[in-house]
Amino acid sequence: MNVKDTYRQIFNLYPGHMYCPLDVSKSLFDNSNYEWVDGELVYPWEEQSYIEPHFTGEREDKYGCLKSLNIGWRLCDDAKRLKIKFVQDNIEDMLNAPVCSSYFSSEIRHDYYSVNVNEYASIFKFPQDIKPDWAEASLAFVEWWLTNLRRVHGVGHRGQIDFWSDSNKASYKLLEDTRDKLYPIVHGKTFKESCDFAKAMIDEIMKEENASANNTERSS
Repeated sequence: MNVKDTYRQIFNLYPGHMYCPLDVSKSLFDNSNYEWVDGELVYPWEEQSYIEPHFTGEREDKYGCLKSLNIGWRLCDDAKRLKIKFVQDNIEDMLNAPVCSSYFSSEIRHDYYSVNVNEYASIFKFPQDIKPDWAEASLAFVEWWLTNLRRVHGVGHRGQIDFWSDSNKASYKLLEDTRDKLYPIVHGKTFKESCDFAKAMIDEIMKEENASANNTERSS
């Protein structure tokens, strides 16, 4: 099954848990419950069951002690219903959006995501015959994950991570290695080649800007 159809299926199976493409990406790529088959990531089970959304509901309040809690539970349930409706109303647009898109940015569930990388996650076991759309989705998730780790742990003014713990540095290295393997499959050139090309372009632009500035100064 291709990426778009897989994401659609998971949105439909877990309406109370998946509110954006990033939720689905995390579920797919950062666990060992999915398997690679013929270059695509799929469920290992033949039967897939719809998971009914769970709502807390209000409690009977005989003694008037639960008023504030009941209000909180009701608001949480209302928020979940709004999110489910948001997905249902926008699912086709979401399927055409980047796989790491998140539409509820204030939610802390993404802020400190997977600080400790699971080396057995499916993202690190992709096959050599990975399908192009799955390679693109996998690379996008790895790049998001690298960015998220840098944001959570912080980096030096030149991007250094030497002050990170050994386990965090090892996790970062594992993700970098995975990115370097996926990058040529998606872009037809290595990550380093892309960086060198971008640097050369920037250097050329800066030379042109400096030459133009010097000419302006001489003419004035």
